Amino acid sequence: MGRDELGEVLNFDDEHIVGVLDFLGNLGVIETIGNDAVLTEIGTSVANARLSARRGLVAGLIIQLPITRAIVNAVSRQPGRSIFRKQLLLGLGAAPCPEEADRALDHAVSWARYAGRLSYDAQTGQISLA
Repeated sequence: MGRDELGEVLNFDDEHIVGVLDFLGNLGVIETIGNDAVLTEIGTSVANARLSARRGLVAGLIIQLPITRAIVNAVSRQPGRSIFRKQLLLGLGAAPCPEEADRALDHAVSWARYAGRLSYDAQTGQISLA
């Protein structure tokens, strides 16, 4: 499926869809060939799995990413196993490029939430271990 077609189906703008595709590529779920996204063997397994199995597969892939490991490790070291988003961003060294760091954190936390690794309270800005 082409990037533009996927963005239209998901109702994502170009910037958001590029971020999602980059993240899925880092997980090894897709390969981008030109303007097309193609499922890898792992991606096909994830896509064909039942929901509970899919979440388990994604959880295994997610924790392999350095950013996800850094987030989970940072949260697990906190009292109460919870950390405020701003504190986490500073701890990860986000100051030099805050917009990119914020976007990367959003993707990592969203997928880690899907995988059952983290929870996020948007009202308080707290990220916790699930």
